Amino acid sequence: MINSHAIQKHRGIFSLSRRLTGSFALLLITAFSFFASSAQAQNACTDFLSLGRSSNIDPSYQETISSWKSAWQRNAWLRLTGARSPHTEGDIQIENFLKAREFRSWFETHNRMKERLATDSEKVSAQIKLLPDPQAALQAKLLAMREAKHTIDVAYYIFRNDHSGLAFLNEIRAALKRGVTVRFLVDSTGTFGMSPHSELRALIDFAAREGGQILDLNGDATGKRASVEIVLFNPISSTITNAVRNLARWVMNQGAPIFGYEKVDPLAHSLNRRTHDKILLIDGAFEERAIAFMGGRNIGDEYYGMPEINGHTYVDFEVMMKGVANKPGEERSTLGAQVTEYFDTVYYHLGNKVLTRSILGLVSGYKKQLTNLEEAGLQTESYLKLDKDAEAIRDELFESGWSDQKVEIATTFHNLFKEKASNRFEKRDHRSELRNARALVAKVEQLIAKEQQEITIVSPYLWLSEKQVRLLKSWLLKDPKRKLTIYTNSLLTTDNMLAQILVDNVLGPSMMLDQGLSKPDGRIVRRSVSDQVKIYQHGRKDSRELGGEAEYGLLHAKGIWLKSLETVVIGTYNNDPRSLLLNTEGAAIIQGRELSQRFAVEIERIHSHSHLWGSDEYHQIRASEQLPSNKKLFAEHSQRFYRWVMRLNLWWIL
Repeated sequence: MINSHAIQKHRGIFSLSRRLTGSFALLLITAFSFFASSAQAQNACTDFLSLGRSSNIDPSYQETISSWKSAWQRNAWLRLTGARSPHTEGDIQIENFLKAREFRSWFETHNRMKERLATDSEKVSAQIKLLPDPQAALQAKLLAMREAKHTIDVAYYIFRNDHSGLAFLNEIRAALKRGVTVRFLVDSTGTFGMSPHSELRALIDFAAREGGQILDLNGDATGKRASVEIVLFNPISSTITNAVRNLARWVMNQGAPIFGYEKVDPLAHSLNRRTHDKILLIDGAFEERAIAFMGGRNIGDEYYGMPEINGHTYVDFEVMMKGVANKPGEERSTLGAQVTEYFDTVYYHLGNKVLTRSILGLVSGYKKQLTNLEEAGLQTESYLKLDKDAEAIRDELFESGWSDQKVEIATTFHNLFKEKASNRFEKRDHRSELRNARALVAKVEQLIAKEQQEITIVSPYLWLSEKQVRLLKSWLLKDPKRKLTIYTNSLLTTDNMLAQILVDNVLGPSMMLDQGLSKPDGRIVRRSVSDQVKIYQHGRKDSRELGGEAEYGLLHAKGIWLKSLETVVIGTYNNDPRSLLLNTEGAAIIQGRELSQRFAVEIERIHSHSHLWGSDEYHQIRASEQLPSNKKLFAEHSQRFYRWVMRLNLWWIL
């Protein structure tokens, strides 16, 4: 069993640092008794809140300002030093809102996240468009950022500094020039190849020197520059300092009963916890202007078929969602608020680190990096034909093909607060699961119980736990007409050999080779469901990799289709060990006939490029002499490798 608590991991290394930090923490605890309430924060947001009631600002964002005000009062350092609230009566209203979105102290962070985890999400109205075409998806993202007037929020697990990544950053640069404020979150592991993150630091420098003026809600310049705040999730470089901070939080929690302040979860950093999210949100606070992207694609050329779609392009999809305004007098949550609330929970995670300009960069400047962004932007525009047909492409993407649906955002954010993770799914930390009222797994299980006809699951690294196998078998046993179809990678197309042996040694045998249960005397206790289950693996034997002509690419899409409910779940969730127990993942649960039908068409396309698990073609592919040597090795010793993975407890790295 793995213990992921950062303090225990580094017990021997940091004993001296712990003692010093503990002394400092105790000093801060003593200071809490001298705190007095601040009148400055009480009226900081009056103008913005009153304006929000009569404008197209999402009403839930009024709570953003209010919670910032309340949290500021719990900010130990500000109150200890007597610092004034950054809000003054002379501020433009939009500045209050933008200030409230910044990454701040851990007291404030905890204050924000605690209530959000406990509050269930609700279905909101939105316009939805499925984006299966990789280049169209990149076109849509670049053009959507050009639509931004006030804010852009970005969160990606993998972000590469190739054509796609640099072109994306160039659009961020252009938005900053227009006066758009940006929050940018990347996972430190997923962007390790970008270290020392010079391109991201160049954006910070650009905003400080050339950022445009923020516009108020009337479109007038405020005199304040737009900024970009870049946050690294659980940075590897901060392992030591974050371990010390974890200890400091634990020490400070000991004084909470005495001094009356709220406890903070001490487990704020762990190298084994990652954000697997892919989110782009434009103007989330504005009901009709909000545009959000969620799905399986990271930022990199292989996800968008750049510079051209070929056999290395990932087969994936995502949804583009557009906000719908509330009716007059209605104060319901909207799409922008739903996506922002999840973005915030990851963005404000206590183990994160705000990126700054480096000393070397301040001395030498970032001219080279900014030039690279501009050149990549122009080149990518040419590849995508945005240099000649931008208006026509925009009209096709943004003015047609939308469907009115109901959307709900579900997450696995509670994974970041588990003290331990297990190699058995059944030993999940159910207390953490209950704290997250928007838990993705729980919501999917509820949907499965309601479905009456057919379930289709698409995932590149699918591995069902014993509990999940029992759940699906129980669902199938209730009606012999029910069907379960699964699409996943094959050994031919996968980019993760260890994950694939889990698929081949757990998923297929447990479902398609199901024998049912019988008594010794032959009486059937439970019938077999094998004839109700079909598992397809991506790729065919005519693949170029095996000497044929076809190119299939890697299946990277993640989705669930519930036919009779006309519901689709699209997000980042693989239903593998990491996504279930360790990572933070997000998904859009979308209900509506039109998107359900479009998703069914996309499934048919994947089906035409797949073969049945256990079929003659399945065995021919695995026995082919053309199969690369590393894959052939895994094919020949699949069961042995599976046993090693489980005995050595290596599931969490898959």
